[in-house]
Amino acid sequence: MLQSAHGRIRHGRKLKPVIPIVQRYVFREVVRVFLLALLVLTSIIFISTCLRHIRHGINIVQIRPVLPLLLLYGLPYSLPTSFLLATVMAYGRLSGDNEITALRSCGVHLWTIVSPAILIGIILSLGSLQVTNDVLPWANRRIRLMRQKLIKPYLDMLGVSQSTMEVGEYTIYVRGLGQGPTREWRKVMIIRRSGDLIAQVILAERGSYHSTEDSDTVVLSMVDGWIIQPKLGDPEKQMAVHFERTKIYPDPTGGPPTLTRAKYRNTATLVVELRQLERKLKDIPRIPRPHRERRKVRKEKSALDREIERVVARKRKPESALREAEAKIRQLNVVIAAQKQRLQEAMEDSERVAEEVERLERMIDSSTIKEDEEKSLEQHLEDRRSALRKFENTIREVSRELNSLDPKLAENDKKAREARKTLHAVLAELDEKYRAREDLTRNYAHVKDFERLLQVRAMISNRTSGAYACLFFALVGIPLGVMSRRGNILVGFGISFVVVIAIYYPLYATVATVAEDSYFPSAILLWLPNAAIGVVGLLLLLRLMRK
Repeated sequence: MLQSAHGRIRHGRKLKPVIPIVQRYVFREVVRVFLLALLVLTSIIFISTCLRHIRHGINIVQIRPVLPLLLLYGLPYSLPTSFLLATVMAYGRLSGDNEITALRSCGVHLWTIVSPAILIGIILSLGSLQVTNDVLPWANRRIRLMRQKLIKPYLDMLGVSQSTMEVGEYTIYVRGLGQGPTREWRKVMIIRRSGDLIAQVILAERGSYHSTEDSDTVVLSMVDGWIIQPKLGDPEKQMAVHFERTKIYPDPTGGPPTLTRAKYRNTATLVVELRQLERKLKDIPRIPRPHRERRKVRKEKSALDREIERVVARKRKPESALREAEAKIRQLNVVIAAQKQRLQEAMEDSERVAEEVERLERMIDSSTIKEDEEKSLEQHLEDRRSALRKFENTIREVSRELNSLDPKLAENDKKAREARKTLHAVLAELDEKYRAREDLTRNYAHVKDFERLLQVRAMISNRTSGAYACLFFALVGIPLGVMSRRGNILVGFGISFVVVIAIYYPLYATVATVAEDSYFPSAILLWLPNAAIGVVGLLLLLRLMRK
């Protein structure tokens, strides 16, 4: 048996093309193991997903319409892991049976042996990219809509045939229904649990539920109640906040409250949103760590709201003092006006009586009247003088009263000025606090926009880099399988476990967390695990080729 210069083996006079046969052989070996591993891993993830839904009160019959969609949940994880296991086992068996050594001794280049796995890795990466970009967001949305539809029949029964319902992390208690066409819940208590602990208690006088405009989210609307936040480790201490209206977004699996999250949207819409956010935030100074800054601004806003409540409480005292002083001033002005009217009338009557007394005196002094008329005039004069004295006493009395009311009026006017001055100072402080809160609210919105910008960037890079994991797993799985010289499933599983669970995904989770709260390019961060695995794989392949 002789080898030709073009990689063909001569059997007597016949030439048989070895390279295509070898590649098809390796291709079949890798695909056979890959399909079996993919079936097992996808089944495990599928069963765990179904069990998670069942634990939240959804039975298998209810989720039957979306069972095919649940199979897609595990593909981003089962595809690269299964392919890594397949390459390690296939090339480990080829190496353990010395088939690779035999082929290389016949002049077959190592690239000919590894190229089928690389080709499969490229095909799987492109398919995984399509799944993560378009198919998986669509499946997530469909499953989300199914969850919300399952909640509504149970919510309709609350207060009618049952008083308790569990929805994900929420437990809802309803005492009864109100009268009227709306049929609102009465005396509602909602408990939100975090594991075995009570994270929040919501008490409300009335409540109801409705769907959003696109009917994809159920919203619980609570009216006139309290939100009680227990303090972990010290049950006696708790924080209670009163509300007039609040909204709750329950989910049977404790999922996110809205379909605007990135996991429900395909990559094309995320790219459009990314461009809109970049244009919106173009002229705004960049915020270094949006996630931390958002928590910081939220704490500052909560502290400022408490300060505003204290200032509003301080405002009540000068307002009450001002109202009291103004009421007394109005009362005193009414009394003064009445007394002045009384004084005016007394003075006018006094002048009239004085003129009449003067006229009577002239008549008495006149020598033309008779004696009996004189006595009558003197009697009448005495009566007028008595009336005049009475009016003069009234004038003096009213004048004293007016003089006594002036200090009271001045005192209340002073109190009103002081209260008005204090109130103006408090209102100025309150206005300053309100402006500061508006600035914080605006800043909070900018921080959320920046945080959303980083999240969208990270999600786009996350989908792309995660999809190409199959290709990079092929680069590292081939040399590891060849060096292990074992086609045993335990050896393959052990190597895959170390690469995937101990190295790749911990590193991937770390850079994904950093990418969502850092302006370091997420495309670079999220490709670091792939780059690390690829560099190691290429170095190992080069080492094998030099042997």
